[in-house]
Amino acid sequence: MQREMPLPGEKAGSRLQLKVWIFSLAAILALAGMYLDQRWMTGVALAVLATSMFLRFMPSADTEDGDEDEDEEASSGM
Repeated sequence: MQREMPLPGEKAGSRLQLKVWIFSLAAILALAGMYLDQRWMTGVALAVLATSMFLRFMPSADTEDGDEDEDEEASSGM
């Protein structure tokens, strides 16, 4: 069973809010680094963006419990 996307009026998960905040920070750093012509600032922005990408692969408390049960049912043929 697929997870549903939250509707526009619903509150998004805190994990999603964290990823959006980190992405916004990286975007601001990158733009400031390009405007000021500071390579170190642009490099920091890339490091922040890479960190936020790794958050995608970290297990969350929401999916650890529910997905394992569904996977077991699917593999057993029920």
